[in-house]
Amino acid sequence: MNLKSHRQYVQEQSEDEEFALELEQARAQARFAVELAMARESQGLTQEQVAQKARIRQPMLARYERGQLPSAPTLLRLASALNAEIIFSPGQVTIRTVKTEKGGVVRRTRTKSAAT
Repeated sequence: MNLKSHRQYVQEQSEDEEFALELEQARAQARFAVELAMARESQGLTQEQVAQKARIRQPMLARYERGQLPSAPTLLRLASALNAEIIFSPGQVTIRTVKTEKGGVVRRTRTKSAAT
C-alpha cells in the first residue's frame, strides 16, 4: 500500500479549483482567528472583557478566536471593542489594531475570507 503524506494529499487535491478555494478560505479564517486573539491579548484584555465591550457572550468570542466567521455587525462591534480598523474587500476582511493617543501599537494586517 502506498500511503501519501498529508501534504502530498493536499497538494494533489489543490489541483481541483473548488478544493483550492475552500482551502484558501479555511486558511484565511484561521489567520483571522489568530489575529483576533493576538489583538485582544496585546491589549491585555480577557475574552470576557472584549465580549462585554462588543456586546456578545464570551463563548461566542471564543468561537471566533477558533475560526468561526462573525457577522458583519458583530465584526464591527469587535473592531470597536479592540480599537481596530476593518477593511472589507472581495472575499476578505482585514482587521488591524490602530494607534491610540496613548501610544498603542499598530498590529500587522491579517485577512480572512468573508465567504462561507
